[in-house]
Amino acid sequence: MKKVFRLLVGLLCISAVMTACKPDPKPVLPEFPSKVTRTVGAGEIVNLTFAANLDWEISMNQEEATYFSLVDGGNSVYSLRGKASDEFKVQVKVAELKDLDNNHVCVLTMKMGDQEQVVAELTMAKTERVLNIYPVEMDDWGFVYAESGDLTYAYDSKPVGAEGVELAWPNEVVGFMTHVMVTANFDWSIDGTPEWIMPIEGGKNGITEVWLRGDASKYPLEGGVATLKFVDATTTTLEVAELKVSIPAAADYFVIDFDKSAKFNNAGEVYNAMVGEYLEGAATGSVTAVDGVQIVPLAFVSQFGTQMPTTDVEWVTATIAEWDASDDAVIQNRDVEVYVAANEGPARETMVFALPAGFSVDPYDMVEFADGMPTGEVAEAYLPYLLTTIEQEGAPATIEYEHAFGETISFGISANGNDWPHNVLGNATEHYDLLYTKDWDNDDVTFVSKKEISNIYISILNENGEFYDVENDWDASWLTYWRPASDNTRFKVQMNISHETAAAALNQNTGDYEGGLYIEYADGTTATIYARFNANAAGGGDEGINLTFAYPEQAEDIDGSSLKKVITGPIYNQFSMNFGVTEVWHVTFTKEYHTMSMINGLNPDGVLAYDEDAEWLAYEYSEGGSSIMTDAAKGNGRTGAFLFPDGKGGIEFVLAVTLDIAE
Repeated sequence: MKKVFRLLVGLLCISAVMTACKPDPKPVLPEFPSKVTRTVGAGEIVNLTFAANLDWEISMNQEEATYFSLVDGGNSVYSLRGKASDEFKVQVKVAELKDLDNNHVCVLTMKMGDQEQVVAELTMAKTERVLNIYPVEMDDWGFVYAESGDLTYAYDSKPVGAEGVELAWPNEVVGFMTHVMVTANFDWSIDGTPEWIMPIEGGKNGITEVWLRGDASKYPLEGGVATLKFVDATTTTLEVAELKVSIPAAADYFVIDFDKSAKFNNAGEVYNAMVGEYLEGAATGSVTAVDGVQIVPLAFVSQFGTQMPTTDVEWVTATIAEWDASDDAVIQNRDVEVYVAANEGPARETMVFALPAGFSVDPYDMVEFADGMPTGEVAEAYLPYLLTTIEQEGAPATIEYEHAFGETISFGISANGNDWPHNVLGNATEHYDLLYTKDWDNDDVTFVSKKEISNIYISILNENGEFYDVENDWDASWLTYWRPASDNTRFKVQMNISHETAAAALNQNTGDYEGGLYIEYADGTTATIYARFNANAAGGGDEGINLTFAYPEQAEDIDGSSLKKVITGPIYNQFSMNFGVTEVWHVTFTKEYHTMSMINGLNPDGVLAYDEDAEWLAYEYSEGGSSIMTDAAKGNGRTGAFLFPDGKGGIEFVLAVTLDIAE
């Protein structure tokens, strides 16, 4: 028994020794996946794939929990756990947020056993600040309104360039201004606003319409340029964009609002187009400009065939409202009024200018010159400042005439009553010009006065070209008159160019025989008649010159053209004195193209263009209506003429042409 026991103990010892000598099992080490590095965007869901040979836990840095989170089903968590696997997915959600100043990094750390390692770094880069500025669209009427959407105005599709924007003063607005559209991805404000721009509120993230408005009390006279700095509203120091803004010189802003022409009757009443009649008062309008506006009339007076300028126009009174010292605006709108005195003479015309401060008001500075003499045209620099043209009807003629045969004379109130020979025939209140072209005019024409005539005196020229008085006797003078004994309102004027005294009366330049009559009315007023005889002159001809538009309605309504015979004024004076004619017609074109303004009654032969630079005028004859062609680029604002010969070496009539196209 003992032997058996000892044997068992021995076996147990051997077994124990053998068991104690067996080696320990090798431990399993974690195998971490390679690190993933990626740039992600706001709102993105990032899918990552990993493998783990041990049970694992993945966690993120919680300081970035505002911008990142791990997705566990429908929940956002900061850590995930799982079993060892050859492949499993982890989702990271990036928040719909942006940071304009800092990058944000999501760090994913995997832990297996007692070891951990970074397996992913996801970077959301900071958002770049973007701000673009777009200029407003403009047309001839001002700022263009948006046709749809929430914006008030329409804007260019391209951002403003380095040239920036300029404040404008469009029609229907008051003051210098403009609009821009700002698109930005941050809240912004403006730094660096100059004193001449009103304060500007900043804008929010998105689209903002900005009104850039000048300060009316601070407009710079010489203009200005400034740079607006767009900064982040949260820092006010971080500049993101710049906008160059300019403002025109206030001293150059000059706007006239006045009818192109103002018509008055001889009583001094102004024509009101709204009611279609003449009313007491003034022609009115306004001028918008800086202080110092000068209102100046300018007329041309014919002296020895030259149109001499003068600003001494006593029959016109033009005033501008006082500058409002209580208003601190640099530019003000002021009313202008133009009155005229009653007219006891012929129709008259003058221009009125509104001139900026510093412009000369010397009449000789206001007109063009050629060969050292005034041309009768306004200097180009002054044309933009023409306020209006005043046209006043003449007083009704006291003396008129009757005739039985054709219209072969010219008679009417003189446009040159202050000139020779009226100023040497005697001091008179009325002045008339008379032209006979036929011998029978002596007997055919009877003059009729609305007032009784007390006396008529005759003056003729001597060999020295001086007027002297003669008796009303056929033997004493080539110029005489006849009055019926029973009627003190009627008389005839008779001219006998075969009389010996007629030789001294002949003007070698014009072919006119010249003389004069001085008439005393019973009421104490007086009149002069400048009497001429010229068989080669156009006194109307047997049938007279009659020019008309071939299509009157279209010429006036579509083309805006006008055609009229003129018997007084600068146009008449210029051509009647220069060419010795009494028949002057005037056509005015107001549009570049005037194809419906063909004229009937023109002569096809011997047409000559008259102007310093006549290449802007051309003429094409047609029986159905002759065409006047003009070159707007060269002729706008000018007056030229066509001279129509009479076939006898003289000129039958003149057609003056004015091109007046509004800019």
